Amino acid sequence: MKLLISNYLAAIGGLSHIKNLRSHSLWCSITAKGIHQQWKESYNYESGEFQIVIENDGAPFMTTEGNRAEAVRRTNQESQKISVEELATIHSTIMLVPEVLFLEEAYINSIADISLEIIGEEKILKFSRSPYLYTYIFNVADGLKKEIHLSDMSDSNIALTIKYKDWRYVDGLLYPFVQEMVSVHQESVRRVEYLKIDTII
Repeated sequence: MKLLISNYLAAIGGLSHIKNLRSHSLWCSITAKGIHQQWKESYNYESGEFQIVIENDGAPFMTTEGNRAEAVRRTNQESQKISVEELATIHSTIMLVPEVLFLEEAYINSIADISLEIIGEEKILKFSRSPYLYTYIFNVADGLKKEIHLSDMSDSNIALTIKYKDWRYVDGLLYPFVQEMVSVHQESVRRVEYLKIDTII
């Protein structure tokens, strides 16, 4: 597993470069049936401070902001403190390269039932990390991430597939500008419109 992830990190920019990420700003559009959202996020890798602003069809919908210790979600109607579990999920999902966590012993010790196989032109990594089952699919040829499948071990209605496409270099990092997401109840497409990365000099 470590070797597979190391090869992936090397393919998208190198571990030393990724570990020197200081902050990023990202804007994207998310389209689904009957919905068009604008998603704007900023993240500071040193302090863990972040902000996520979501607009629905150009109208303000939701703002989430905080740091590694606490965060708040605000809408026009209410303000709600985010749970510790959700806060951890936010940090791991808005990191540009969350897979760097896979190299840490604490993360490795938190997963179970790891398997890795090569089928044709794909490397398939499977593991469980409560409460979810994960399947990561990488291309053999270039080492890039192709798909992720996530499912809840206790609820078959909670499942998500993400397909990664249109990889582009931005400030030394190769990043997928199109992500197609398919859940049990909805399909959506996320397209990056702006990405700025700052690194530690």
